[in-house]
Amino acid sequence: MECASFQEMDVRKLLIFLLLLSPSLSAQDNPLNRRISIQLQNVTLQDALKEISIKGRLLYSYNTGAIDLNKRISINASRKSVEYCLQSILGKDFKLRSGGNHVIIVPQKIPVNKESTESYVLEGVVTDAITGKAVKYASVYEAGRLKSALTDQNGKYAINLGREPEYVQLLVSRKSYRDTVITIRPKKSAQVNVRIRPATIAELAILPAEIPDQLASNGLFKAVISDEQLRVTENLAWFEERVFQIGFLPTLGTNRKFGGLIENHFSFNVLGGYSMALSGAEMAGIFNITRRNVKGFQLAGFMNITGGSTSGFQFAGFMNNNIGAVRGVQTAGFYNLSLDSLNGVQTAGFFNMARGRVKGIQTAGFANISGKELDGVQLAGFLNVSGKEVDGVQVSGFANVASGDFRGAQIGGFFNLNTGDMKGAQISGGINIVADSSQTIQIGTIANFAGTIKGSQISSLFNIAGEVGGSQIGLINICDTVSGFTFGLISLVRKGYHKLEFSTGDANQLLVNFRTGTYRFYNILSAGMFKVTDPSFATFGYGIGTEFRARKKFFFGLDVVASTVFNEAFQINVIPDLWGKSNLYVGWRPWKGVQLFAGPTFHAYRVDQKNLQGLRPGIERDDLFFYNEPTAQYFGWMGWQAGIRLF
Repeated sequence: MECASFQEMDVRKLLIFLLLLSPSLSAQDNPLNRRISIQLQNVTLQDALKEISIKGRLLYSYNTGAIDLNKRISINASRKSVEYCLQSILGKDFKLRSGGNHVIIVPQKIPVNKESTESYVLEGVVTDAITGKAVKYASVYEAGRLKSALTDQNGKYAINLGREPEYVQLLVSRKSYRDTVITIRPKKSAQVNVRIRPATIAELAILPAEIPDQLASNGLFKAVISDEQLRVTENLAWFEERVFQIGFLPTLGTNRKFGGLIENHFSFNVLGGYSMALSGAEMAGIFNITRRNVKGFQLAGFMNITGGSTSGFQFAGFMNNNIGAVRGVQTAGFYNLSLDSLNGVQTAGFFNMARGRVKGIQTAGFANISGKELDGVQLAGFLNVSGKEVDGVQVSGFANVASGDFRGAQIGGFFNLNTGDMKGAQISGGINIVADSSQTIQIGTIANFAGTIKGSQISSLFNIAGEVGGSQIGLINICDTVSGFTFGLISLVRKGYHKLEFSTGDANQLLVNFRTGTYRFYNILSAGMFKVTDPSFATFGYGIGTEFRARKKFFFGLDVVASTVFNEAFQINVIPDLWGKSNLYVGWRPWKGVQLFAGPTFHAYRVDQKNLQGLRPGIERDDLFFYNEPTAQYFGWMGWQAGIRLF
């Protein structure tokens, strides 16, 4: 058995020296993909190979007898891949394999021993170069035909090479060991034993996890990927690109057990497939599993699982599961998952989730979740969630939740919540909440809540806020301060307008009103008696009003109050008397917290026809108008009112 040198000894020593200086290159990336710039004119092929090896920081393996090293070549490449540069100077007669930090140059047609007709089995033992112990589960590859074997418990391997080749290029790889490449000339009845050296602590520290934990723990991955395939992948022996592959299952196809080491450009899997990466298009009846990145188009009847990032389109009947970022479109019948960011579109029948930032659109029948920022749109039948800031729109059938500042709109069937600042609008069929400040409009059927709001709150029941830089419209409005107005049955402004009023007039001997809101717009709760000595008739009413400051101690205002008149002789099916009045008044503040006021009052009164013979309050009046209709009588008159206000 002969072992041929890779190339001239001085070059080999130089490259080994360079490799030792840069241990992080070992098994960390594909040397064929490294970018270099090189300009050579009329030099030998051997000199060109040497220059590329130095610039690309890599080692070679090739049969010196198969390559014309004295051929003169020229090359001018700027920021091109090592693969491009090597193919440019070698031509189409050679193909390239990569293993660890080695580039193996293999003829397109492997020469064989023409005198041999029998199958040749290459076998031997792989041992630890330091301890001498057998290394089990090491991968031994024949680079020319891509045939391989795993060593057994005793470190033994055997590879059937078919007809005896003139030479063999072996790549031996094992996790936690340095990759080893040798070129041999086989002989009958001889073993090829290989010693491999353990990787240093520094080299082990920089090795990435070739199968991410999230992928390794996936139920489908564990079910369909065999232990042998896992060991082949973890040994990181080599990486290859293939234009086309067809398979039935991960181990039954043109990629055989090497799927985890091959990047496909076009892949068709009858049931399912397993590959290192995709740069092109892939289809499967049930599933596609990609260990690293996807660039292009994936279609699966059931699911796509990607251990890295996806750039392109993924379509699955049930789910798309990405450990890395997604840049493009994911469409699934049930759910889409990205454990990183999304820059594009997720569409699912049930659920979309991106743990990182979402920049684009999420559309789901049930829920969308963005673990960090949302810069775009979320549309869901039930729930949308953003873990941080939002710059866009959330629309859901039930609830929207954002945990950071929000610029845009939340539209929810029942509930909207934003825990940060908000600029935009909240619209819901139920409740809106902004925990911090807001420059927005809140429209909720039930209630609106905000810290500080520069805008308006509109609801049918409750509006509650701290400082309001706009208006509140609702049945009950509560705030600390308001610069606009509050409109509702009850408006409580802590630093606003609160007055307890006692008055008398031409109709009521005693009337007690409570005014609350702002000077611009306040609510009035009213109760009184027509005669203090006769409690038979009482009035209860509600009104609104506004007040203007003329000078420091003088003011005037206008209010309108509608009341119901009750008496002791209550009759079923008879509408009580209705009494409305409008007051125009002027006032004077002699002391702080005390106001005196007086002014004219216009009264309008309605009496149910069924109640005409009933008791009347006994109001003395000169009617300005009188109408008698089949259902009721209407009359009105002018009167007066005067009183005192406190606080």
